[in-house]
Amino acid sequence: PTRPQPFTLLSVEKHNLAQQKFRQEVEEEEQARAEHSAFHALPLPRTHIDPVEIYPRPKALTQVTNKELASEKRAKVRASFDQQVLEKYASMEMQHALEEAERAHVEAIETRELRKTMVHKARNVPNFSNPFQVHHPDSSHLTVPLSPAFSTRGRVAARSMR
Repeated sequence: PTRPQPFTLLSVEKHNLAQQKFRQEVEEEEQARAEHSAFHALPLPRTHIDPVEIYPRPKALTQVTNKELASEKRAKVRASFDQQVLEKYASMEMQHALEEAERAHVEAIETRELRKTMVHKARNVPNFSNPFQVHHPDSSHLTVPLSPAFSTRGRVAARSMR
């Protein structure tokens, strides 16, 4: 009987080497990325600045005074204006309410008077003994009809020339 013997292909070895090399490159890239992203402060610049000298000023220090700002003045004026507008609207609404109440009162009185005048009154019973009786309440004469004058001189002359 034939016994199988273990063997290794060259392609498997190459594959393992390539994988190992790839992993190593990935690790190196990650290390480089980490080093690159780490914070590195720059050193202080070397400058030659003379120390600041403090000397007394010839002028006196500024005195703080209370001044009325234009915005504060404007705010006061605006507040008074707003108050006047509110009062005006309130008076207009009150006047409107009074007019509406007066109008409703007058309408109620008119309705009451109208209902008093609308009393039902029965009509006379018609006379059924002579139902087709002609009733002439007017004693004046009827209108006398006149023939319309449609003819004009031009038409009359044109007719006569025919």
